[in-house]
Amino acid sequence: MLEEAHKTMDLFFSACGYDTGVHEVQTMWFEVHFGKSNLRTKNYQKALKDFNHVERHVRNMIDS
Repeated sequence: MLEEAHKTMDLFFSACGYDTGVHEVQTMWFEVHFGKSNLRTKNYQKALKDFNHVERHVRNMIDS
């Protein structure tokens, strides 16, 4: 149900008037859980992508 979860999150962003998605607004809690779900389903490429988003957000916060 990973795709459904992502679509649900996008609904919240569009309802609030955001033109961006979960990665642009740094919803790390969602990215971490999404990455863990991808690990459980052995979708390692997507899991790594999600965890890379989290790492990028942390680096941006440290550099700011």
